[in-house]
Amino acid sequence: MPATLLDVFGVLPGLMLVIARIGGLLVTAPLFSTNVIPRVVKIYLVVTLSLAIFPVISSGIPSTLTLDLALFGLVGELAFGIALGLAVNLTLTAAQVAGVTIARQSGLAMGQLVDPMSGEQTTVLGQVYYTLAVLVFLAVGGERELVRVLLESFEAVPLLGFWPDAGLCEFLLDTLAGAYMLAVRLAAPAVIALLLTSLTLGFLSRTVPQLNVLSIGFSLKVIVAVLVLLATLPAAGSILEATFSVVFESLREGLGILGP
Repeated sequence: MPATLLDVFGVLPGLMLVIARIGGLLVTAPLFSTNVIPRVVKIYLVVTLSLAIFPVISSGIPSTLTLDLALFGLVGELAFGIALGLAVNLTLTAAQVAGVTIARQSGLAMGQLVDPMSGEQTTVLGQVYYTLAVLVFLAVGGERELVRVLLESFEAVPLLGFWPDAGLCEFLLDTLAGAYMLAVRLAAPAVIALLLTSLTLGFLSRTVPQLNVLSIGFSLKVIVAVLVLLATLPAAGSILEATFSVVFESLREGLGILGP
């Protein structure tokens, strides 16, 4: 019994660091961070993954690792996991922002609903684009790829080997800029069509003053937004698929992981 207790206390510092990295990932990772999954299930998932991964990476744990040093390193491991999940989750957020932008331009933003995934209020089109991004993420095996990158990260960035620096800030800024460009690409067709619709209605209001532009314009913008949405959803799915591929390649490149 004493030997068993000594073994447990010997592996506890390393196991704490593994739990911190995986827990940070699940805080911001797509699907895993949603309110749909109960917190108890998330805790069980973090502990189960940590216990499954720990024997594989235990050889790379420093022999001088103590409990005090592990407590100090929890912040870095937690930040590392959060950065991994956030880099992927920004793509889903960008898709939702694109839908919200289209809804505001078309007048559909007046109808709000509660997103069951995040528990926040959003628009119908925002939920449509977010659901599309989630489906594409699952279709390309994004959840498995994210776990795969996490496993490879223990070899590329050993425990206690991560420290927030300028490189991390630059990577997150590049990821944020890429998410912004994705939102613009997804929303651009509908926004341009709605802008042309507004210009046409403005021209009609000047040439035909008797025409009730307000009542006609609202219905016309909704129709244009729905038609453009139906026409561009397949292209949006292809754009999201390519974006997820680029995101995972960027993560591997940033971690120094070679090969798919």
